[in-house]
Amino acid sequence: MELSARRVGQWIMFLLGVFSTLQIVTIFGVTIFNLIALVAFLYFFLIEWGWYKSPFNGKILIFLLLCGITTVWALLNNATPRDYKSVALTSCVNYFILFGIFIETKNGPRSYIDKFTSGFKISCNIQIIWCILQILLFYIFSVDLNHVIFNRLLGITDLTSRYVDDVLVCTGLSWHPANLIPILAFCFFYYKNIVLKLVCVVLAILSHSATAQIVISLCCLYAIIREGKQLLFARSSVKQWALAALLISILLIYVATDNNLIVQTINDVLDRIRDIYSVEAGNSSATHFSYYLRLGGIYEQTDIVTILFGYGIGCSGVPYSMYFNQYTDQIWVVESDFINLLLSQGLFGFIAFYVLFISIIVKCAKRSKQAAVFLLILLICGVTYNLQYNWVILVELMMYTMSKRGTSSLHDVRIKEKKSYFYNKCQAMPI
Repeated sequence: MELSARRVGQWIMFLLGVFSTLQIVTIFGVTIFNLIALVAFLYFFLIEWGWYKSPFNGKILIFLLLCGITTVWALLNNATPRDYKSVALTSCVNYFILFGIFIETKNGPRSYIDKFTSGFKISCNIQIIWCILQILLFYIFSVDLNHVIFNRLLGITDLTSRYVDDVLVCTGLSWHPANLIPILAFCFFYYKNIVLKLVCVVLAILSHSATAQIVISLCCLYAIIREGKQLLFARSSVKQWALAALLISILLIYVATDNNLIVQTINDVLDRIRDIYSVEAGNSSATHFSYYLRLGGIYEQTDIVTILFGYGIGCSGVPYSMYFNQYTDQIWVVESDFINLLLSQGLFGFIAFYVLFISIIVKCAKRSKQAAVFLLILLICGVTYNLQYNWVILVELMMYTMSKRGTSSLHDVRIKEKKSYFYNKCQAMPI
């Protein structure tokens, strides 16, 4: 019975990893990832009883306590619109579900975290392959893969793709390239093949996202500083470097030509950065910068309790709509992790989250510098975009669990238990 229950738990964690990044796959508007996370939480709470195997981490307990206080205040606060109140409550429940899963993997069988890791690697591979197909089909046949599959065939959602000047943006299995940013950073670090690293760089450029290009640039900088010498003189990578040199040469020749896609994309991003004070429509960089410029005006009109505890988790758009009439026709969050957390969860929640996040980085650094740099890059780029999605937070917590349990990083998993043929195939992937 115990063995059977453990196998069920392993499959739940594996599927949770597989669907973690596949945010376009939904049922009645709810992602499969969120549904599996709920199943995992209920299963572990009712069957495994992981909550009671060891005491809570103090930082996590404080953070969850503040999440609860923030949500209660959001429900009572007249400044938070009714539609946003439901968002705050749902977001709080999601936090408790994610941290409940984290507690079980921290205290339960080690195979749970290993299964999640295997599923997550498959998910990232699917995203990279999908991005390549997405770009090839559009530029060769003018076919929007996401729209054909998830709108015309499955009818899941109308939001399937994103275009910039009538050009399809590389988004993967999501309608927005922001979901792709953590995936590209992860894959860049954990793909050992230099050609696959180059693929991540090209996909970041084709995403038309300034944040994605900043992230991949930081990844490249770290690779050059930390690993460049080792890769350069490794005998086993001679063929890889020869192929990479050929691809880079082709890329440079392509960039040298006029009016090509990559040059145009990079120039568009640079123009947006140079025109950061511009108020022209479509300049998202200026819009993001305005979040910081308007923060002081928001605080001048906000009561002290809301400043300390926030408008509610996922409700950072409320003051901008209220005081600046920004996006008043929709429920939205500010596209910056720092501003989003500061306004959603207040000053106390902001401090609690980043104290916890930094402690995870420090803990991971003791086992794997690559894992710590990956998390640090996500932390830094939270200034320009909101990257702390539910699945990203769970991955960060899993990396913390691995560091606590003696596994160096997501690409280095050691299990003493007997593995299946399918599991060994998953572990053999080049990540």
